[in-house]
Formats: sequence, C-alpha cells, structure tokens
Amino acid sequence: MHDMADPRRPSDYFARSAYGSQGQSHPSHLVSIRLSDDLVRRLAEVGNREGTAMSDTIRLVLERGLSISGKTSAKHSTRRSRP
Repeated sequence: MHDMADPRRPSDYFARSAYGSQGQSHPSHLVSIRLSDDLVRRLAEVGNREGTAMSDTIRLVLERGLSISGKTSAKHSTRRSRP
C-alpha cells in the first residue's frame, strides 16, 4: 500500500543521482520492478556507502548475488558428479 505521508521516489533515498554517472560500456535494458520500502532503503544504504546511484547499486547487488549463486551452484554440481 502506498504511504501518502512519505511521497518520496525510491531514488530520493540515494545521495548520488544516475544523471551524473558515467555511461555504460555495454548495452543495457530498461527493467521495471516493484520493491518494498524496506528493500529500497537497504539498497540505498549500500549505494550511499559505495557512492553509487540507485540503478548502479541495483546492478552491482544483482551481479554480486548472481556471482555468489553461480559459485555455489558450481560447487553443488561438482559434488553431485563425483562417485
């Protein structure tokens, strides 16, 4: 449910704006997702700590999570293939 008492946009939680960030070296796609206020605030903590804007922070967190997930999957598949 939308909280009318706090009409801030998710990007308002971030100290840095994407408009000042440098362009990407590889193609990117516009993706729209809904996130809870708590998750946006947690992402903002990461972004503000690292000095990144919202889009860059979401991208970094996803890349880190997928990297960890890929390593975990590789370990599990290696264990399963052993006799």
